[in-house]
Amino acid sequence: MRSPFILQKLKADILQTAGIILVIACFLIPVRQAQAQFIYFSMEVEPELSATTLEDLDFGTIPVESGRSSIGLGEAGMGVFMLRGLQYQRLTFELEVPEELNHELPGIDATIPIDLNFAYNNRGTNNSNTATIVDGLDATLTLLGDDFQAGQPISEYLQSNWAQMYIYVYGSIEIGNVPSGVYKNQVTVRVEY
Repeated sequence: MRSPFILQKLKADILQTAGIILVIACFLIPVRQAQAQFIYFSMEVEPELSATTLEDLDFGTIPVESGRSSIGLGEAGMGVFMLRGLQYQRLTFELEVPEELNHELPGIDATIPIDLNFAYNNRGTNNSNTATIVDGLDATLTLLGDDFQAGQPISEYLQSNWAQMYIYVYGSIEIGNVPSGVYKNQVTVRVEY
């Protein structure tokens, strides 16, 4: 003879199983005149803004105690970044620049002072001769692109064409009595749109 507790548990299990079977059976009942419509949709999403380093800022090989060495706007060794975004998009960008270059070997504490400047060309061409020099390390501007013409109707400003702009980083370093080797650091471009 089974105990009342076991019988009660067996009865509860049977009722639960019967309830599950009933729910499943409701979904298996065929429905007449069921019709469905489907819409197929696909799209490609691209980021609104991308940044690419085209050229690293590179002062090359310089002798110890040689003093000031400079790379001017448009000269070889200048750093170049390209930003790609929606034309007529408003951008605010800021350069985070180091104050010094550090020796690549962690045990050497010598540094080289660095002073950097930047300019930009927001008309879609990589041409530093037509760049705008920025006073400071940040700027707010409109991404114009290469087909911009002053006086265009406002409706043309609202089109979603892709455009690019270029940021040029240049400046000078002061080489004193430092151990020979490779000195480096990082320039970061932050862009808000």
